[in-house]
Amino acid sequence: MSSITVTYSLYCGFDYRRLMASITSVLSQKGIDPQIIISEQNLESHLEGLMGPLPVTHLFSRPPVDEFGNLVYNTGKIRNAAVSKVTTDYIYLNDADIIFSSENYLANLLADIKEEEALIWPPSRGLIKEDVESFLSLIDRKGFENAMREINLPNEYVASLSTEVAPLKVVKHKNGRIYVTEMSTFERYLSDESMRGLEPIFWRDVVHIGGIFTETRIVRAVGCYTDSYLTWGYEDVDLQWKLSQKCRVRTISPIKKFEVLHLDHDKNYFSEEQNDKNRTVFEKRQQEGIEKAIANDLEGLRCGMDWID
Repeated sequence: MSSITVTYSLYCGFDYRRLMASITSVLSQKGIDPQIIISEQNLESHLEGLMGPLPVTHLFSRPPVDEFGNLVYNTGKIRNAAVSKVTTDYIYLNDADIIFSSENYLANLLADIKEEEALIWPPSRGLIKEDVESFLSLIDRKGFENAMREINLPNEYVASLSTEVAPLKVVKHKNGRIYVTEMSTFERYLSDESMRGLEPIFWRDVVHIGGIFTETRIVRAVGCYTDSYLTWGYEDVDLQWKLSQKCRVRTISPIKKFEVLHLDHDKNYFSEEQNDKNRTVFEKRQQEGIEKAIANDLEGLRCGMDWID
């Protein structure tokens, strides 16, 4: 069986139960011998003792503190800690709130990928956040496979444990991406100026933007994730930009066998100010060119990972 490593990053108090559900979906894959590496950064580990006999490598580090006493989460560094430990030919860069809906998901990707190629943006269906806790409890009581059987698909964008969901507003952005939100939220958005700039809090992609599947050597050749960004956002888009300059990048086909399930959640951690800073950094990196970006990121990797406990 072909071996693939699935990597995760976990930081700032993320709900570990979602991660455990995601890991279960990885370990349920057929025709694949998946390896799993988790890079966690918190003041204290949320995973200590939870992995048990699972074939999981758990890396732990504590966040640095800035001059004002604030904890600093460098998402690129956290993610790269996991990437640095990968020994398989292929790597799937995942998020801890993503579940592989099909037991043949990774095998299907492996059969689909071509040489010198990266596959990104798998189609994503969101389990409505009101049902996530019940779904996780179902896994505890009935097991993962039985819990998945109770998932209903009331439309092409969301999943639920019931057959009725709130009406949705679907829009296609000028960047080509499709977003959905509840119609009631959209109506508030039209009339409430204070919601401008906070779109990432309530609009949801119908693809998993952070999902990337490719050869491990290709990720390393472009310097892995950059350490240029703080907190959530842009490190995955940046990596996809670098990959697109050095190999073929293809969006995963929006068909059922490639669909993932996102365990929806509030996004109150979103900071418009930090997002603007990260966007400015990304635009500057693009202006300076791909060769400089990769050179800077490779130099950052050469500084080592000795901050990991």
